[in-house]
Amino acid sequence: MARPDKRFYEELGNDIRRKRKSKGIGLRRMSELTGFGVGTLSRYENGDPNIEDALDAICKVLCIDPDEEWNSIAEDEALADAAEDSDKLMYDPVIGDLTLEHQQTVKDLIDFLRYKERK
Repeated sequence: MARPDKRFYEELGNDIRRKRKSKGIGLRRMSELTGFGVGTLSRYENGDPNIEDALDAICKVLCIDPDEEWNSIAEDEALADAAEDSDKLMYDPVIGDLTLEHQQTVKDLIDFLRYKERK
């Protein structure tokens, strides 16, 4: 299996942050409960791949299964990749006549809308 990409870790970190906040646990308290520094936890929540080393401890505090968390994010990313591939097939012929700069603008807009849709 391929190593997850940056986007995977960002989504994993975002999901951990949402779950932590939904339980009313601040970073300082999470630090006390896990033994990881506040800065380290913040980096994990912002997509640091080293979260793999801490995922079990973090998930234990949040009362979630680390394997389910990992698999859920992996599944979401696989669906997002499939949607992205579909978009590429659908939009490339349409935007192919645009300048490269304008093509990138359209792709950035699609990515932004997809990101907002997930939130």
